[in-house]
Amino acid sequence: KYVINRADVRRSETRKDEVKSMTQYLKSVDANERLELKGLEVSAYASPDGELDFNDKLSGNRSATATKFFQSELKKLEVGQVDLDEVFNLMNTAEDWDGFKDLVSKSNIQDKELILRVLSMYNDPDVREKEIRNISAAFTELTEQILPQLRRSQLEVNVDVIGKSDAEISKLAANNPSE
Repeated sequence: KYVINRADVRRSETRKDEVKSMTQYLKSVDANERLELKGLEVSAYASPDGELDFNDKLSGNRSATATKFFQSELKKLEVGQVDLDEVFNLMNTAEDWDGFKDLVSKSNIQDKELILRVLSMYNDPDVREKEIRNISAAFTELTEQILPQLRRSQLEVNVDVIGKSDAEISKLAANNPSE
């Protein structure tokens, strides 16, 4: 997660359990001959408050800094013969209205139903933002509870599972059918 209007990866975020779990998983993939790392997808998001052009640039910068962090983690792990430039796929979302709607619908925010109605009534992001800001009490809650969760990057690891060959299956069938 990122601080508002910032794209730098904070040290406190890199120490979270999710990051540790990801590095352990990548180690296990590298050590397992039946698993092959096929790609890493970095998705970066900006919250829907602010100017669209600024948020587009910001989410792109977040994608770049997250990728740089994950590349350095892979180098530290010495993960196999992976071309780091080819394995990464970057995506960014300038204004995460879908994530916003999802988090609001799951929340207990005052005027939740009104906010959801605004989202369904207006497709223009600028109008949406303006109308939501007009609900001042709710907007304060949104800036504290919902919007910070939308300022994020996430990594998806794509792995192929390599099955047994015909010869291996035949040998197992003859010698160890339970396998």
